[in-house]
Amino acid sequence: MKNYKKVKKIEEVLESITCDRCGLTLPHYEKGMFIRISHNAGYGSFFRDGNMVRADICEKCISETLGEFLTIIETS
Repeated sequence: MKNYKKVKKIEEVLESITCDRCGLTLPHYEKGMFIRISHNAGYGSFFRDGNMVRADICEKCISETLGEFLTIIETS
């Protein structure tokens, strides 16, 4: 026979997102206003081999920082 005990499960739930550049914080349901940049550094990388580089950036900061390099492709 299997005997079970009840345990409380602690779960992490996204509450808000903060821009790593400007500090803007928005509630979780506005997560579409942010872009997550995530990169695993490779051999000889400026960020050192094997490290993970990550940033959550709001659309305004992405536009201000990378705007001239971005291509907007309309989908309809």
